[in-house]
Amino acid sequence: MTTNKFPFWIHGLAPQGVRVITSGQNYGAQGVTLRPGDVLEVTQEIRDLNANRFGESFLDLAPEEQVKLWGTQRFGRGTEIPKSVEEGNRARLIDQLQTEQKDILWSGGLRGDGVKAARLAAVRAALEELGVQS
Repeated sequence: MTTNKFPFWIHGLAPQGVRVITSGQNYGAQGVTLRPGDVLEVTQEIRDLNANRFGESFLDLAPEEQVKLWGTQRFGRGTEIPKSVEEGNRARLIDQLQTEQKDILWSGGLRGDGVKAARLAAVRAALEELGVQS
């Protein structure tokens, strides 16, 4: 367990994410799912909302404790996103954009469909921005 000084920052690391309650309680609780590259400021209130009845919170877990609990490290401390996470996010985004491009083109063409044509143009522009030939 890590000793916290509030506020502190965490960033998502695992593709499946980690759910953090940010306000409310019980059935009215609101939260966010931290995915790779997402950053969250953790206040004392947020830490306490994610504590069990013994006052323990998963937000206190060190990397090795996360691996023991979940089989992988789901979040890290600080705001700096590891290069491997950024590269993984880029690769997933390229894959999603290429799949969407194929779906648009294979779903009956663009003739007479301005919405599909606009979507395809946006997807191709995003791929070009990422340095990928479409």
